[in-house]
Amino acid sequence: MTLVHPHILIHKQPPRAARNSFFNFQEACVKTTTSRQSLKQSGSAVFGLLFILFAMLGPATGAAQTFRGGINGTVTDNSGAVIPNATVTVLNVDTGQVKSAPTSSSGEFLFQDLPLGKYSVTVAASGFSTVKTDNIMVSAGSPYTLEVKLPISASSQTVEVEAAGVALDTTSVTQTTDITSAIVNDTPMNGRDFT
Repeated sequence: MTLVHPHILIHKQPPRAARNSFFNFQEACVKTTTSRQSLKQSGSAVFGLLFILFAMLGPATGAAQTFRGGINGTVTDNSGAVIPNATVTVLNVDTGQVKSAPTSSSGEFLFQDLPLGKYSVTVAASGFSTVKTDNIMVSAGSPYTLEVKLPISASSQTVEVEAAGVALDTTSVTQTTDITSAIVNDTPMNGRDFT
């Protein structure tokens, strides 16, 4: 600054190098702000992708935790030949709910998404005796497989069969079991020390 008059001051321009460094500082601030904004935008994009990924995987993991079961099987005659179009009726003993469906051309039937509980299955076909199977327990996540053999009959008769206590599941690779805390605590740690 130069003093020309006691009340008038003249401001001199700063040297060119000082002006350039000031403008460089401003540009650096603008670049930093821009890079922060782009970082926020890319972070938002990553968060959005993760949200979509978990939203898609959520139902897959939720499907493993089901409170429904199923009954499936094959209807054959005494010689082992399949019986297509046999009528299969499933009765929920606890609620009285009835579902019915014909067997496929390969003699197979399938009832999915049944509420848990005790069921009765009746299979009927023309020229064969009707077979009724009681005390079928439908449990969560595992289908009950029922193989039904219909005897040939000229007259109308019904054959009643009690279901086995434990059915071998040959249709699913999923195996379910309950593990008590005592079993988990007694399992050896294979030499690892977590203390």
